Amino acid sequence: MGSLLELCSLTELERYPGLNTVDAAGRDWCAGEIRAFSERAEQETGRLFYFESRTVVFDVERDVSMIQLPAFGSRTGTAGTVSAVNGSLDQEWTGGTLVDPKAYVFDDRTGMLHRKYGALWREGPQALRVTWTGGFGTDLTHVPKDIRAACVKQVAFWWQRRLSLGVQSQGVQGGSFTVSTPSELLKDVRAVLDGHAILGGW
Repeated sequence: MGSLLELCSLTELERYPGLNTVDAAGRDWCAGEIRAFSERAEQETGRLFYFESRTVVFDVERDVSMIQLPAFGSRTGTAGTVSAVNGSLDQEWTGGTLVDPKAYVFDDRTGMLHRKYGALWREGPQALRVTWTGGFGTDLTHVPKDIRAACVKQVAFWWQRRLSLGVQSQGVQGGSFTVSTPSELLKDVRAVLDGHAILGGW
């Protein structure tokens, strides 16, 4: 869903002890792992990090007053705004009714879109379309330092253990790497992601 904000850079990674002599093929491998970690971080935290506008259609079950959206920003809370909520009885979205903004509230720290006054969302398959904007930013300068450091540490760990974790090296056109990324996260890296996770996940 949307664009991916890579959570650390190759330059930062090359400053890590033991990674300053990585060759071009190794840097390509590490770049792929930075992307893999960034995707994993979004899944683990329930947050979307890249700042942009998104529109998503939701299936809504009966008697639902809260919808879970990806949250934005850090655990301290940053701007995440809902610009439009439409309800429809037509799964093809040839029509739809704009929901009055006064009838709902969005908590950007938990990612919950609440109906107010005890009301329920319109139920049905693809019954709700939500447009919202948020994210950390569009480049690394907006990523919290603890997440950047966690990305560097985790990718460095994967690099240092790549041969024992099923990564194969191939001598084609000067050499390249084929990776089978381990699913494990370092304990302190997981602690950082848990600290940024929204309630209830995404």
